[in-house]
Amino acid sequence: MLFRSLTTGAVTSFTDIVPPGGGPPLHFHTDEDEWWYVLEGAIEYFNGQSWTRVAPGGIVFSPKNADHTFRNPGQTPARHLTFTMPGGFEKFFQSCHDATAAGTFSPQAVGEIGAKHGIYFHTLPGVKAPAHPKPALPSLIVPANNGRSLHAFGDEVIVMLDGAATGGKFTSFVDITPPGGGPPPHWHERENEWFHVIEGRVSILANGQWHDASPGDSFL
Repeated sequence: MLFRSLTTGAVTSFTDIVPPGGGPPLHFHTDEDEWWYVLEGAIEYFNGQSWTRVAPGGIVFSPKNADHTFRNPGQTPARHLTFTMPGGFEKFFQSCHDATAAGTFSPQAVGEIGAKHGIYFHTLPGVKAPAHPKPALPSLIVPANNGRSLHAFGDEVIVMLDGAATGGKFTSFVDITPPGGGPPPHWHERENEWFHVIEGRVSILANGQWHDASPGDSFL
């Protein structure tokens, strides 16, 4: 997990392992935009109106104030990579973890914990959710291989969510790098940039040293 403290408050990133039949109650966020990249298994996402099944390589975007949830309809665990912007979502998970360890975790506790962090599970009994405004951006699902393919430095860059889709907050893309490939050393004046290795091995030049990264590794 990339925590808020490590990203100067910009983002929280984590891998979510969803058991068969698992998934959270319907909810909305008052603070964070949230998006997922499916790594393994097929996960169904609900945007407040309909369910859509998303296979590995697909991406889902849910802006703040949008009702959403997801579920694993399969027989084995599924995994998706999750990003929330701005960061801080890990505090909600820590509170849930602490309640579980104390033996006090329950649907009511979920509602109370969520409300403290601006996450409203408004279909749970006893949850008093504020009237949330209409999301400023639409929810989006981009199936695997449906991104916009561009080429630079010998790499294939598949843009899944561009700045127009996210209100200028971020761009999400899959970078396919050939053996020996990669861009020249550089730095960004405007963007924070973070990566998650999906397959293969990647060497990253950071702080004057090369570091090897394997599938499942993230770096900022």
